[in-house]
Amino acid sequence: TYADGISGQAAHFGRALGTRLEYSLASNLDPRQGTIAVWLKLDGNAVVDGRPVKADDWQTILSMPWDSQTRVGSGAIWFWVYNGRFRADVSDLRDQYVMAAQSGDNVWQHVVFTWDAYESRIYVNGICSRRLRDDSNMAQIVRRRRFCRLDADRFEVGNLHGNSLEGWMDDLRIYSAPLSGAAVERLY
Repeated sequence: TYADGISGQAAHFGRALGTRLEYSLASNLDPRQGTIAVWLKLDGNAVVDGRPVKADDWQTILSMPWDSQTRVGSGAIWFWVYNGRFRADVSDLRDQYVMAAQSGDNVWQHVVFTWDAYESRIYVNGICSRRLRDDSNMAQIVRRRRFCRLDADRFEVGNLHGNSLEGWMDDLRIYSAPLSGAAVERLY
């Protein structure tokens, strides 16, 4: 279903609705670098299987397919909400993710995840909330992320493994390069 969004009509996602979009990875998303920008309005009143959605129910924004046994090192892009925070992961061998607090339920929020071989950033409403730079090795300040494989051929929007986004999504944009902070601010 659809409702008024930021830019036209927003898609309504929810486990009860069964909403899930699937796209080919080729020519749509580069797992090595890029930007995902989207307007989200999370439903703070969502009920799934007769119970309210809790903070520890993870909700998929966008993800390449993975399973718990093979995600680490796969290079799978995973952008989700968990424990009241937006989170984003490139599934490198160190299994690091970046997160930012959300500003609340039932309000539109512009959320952007950027990444490349060296760092990830997450922005909420035009402000860089978190930055994760892989510089833990002090002898080698800039260190490339490592993956043992990049094996996915598709990505899903709004639902992965039944973990659905509970709310509305509008103006999803995917870029093949990480946007600068100034570019993200202009999008907002």
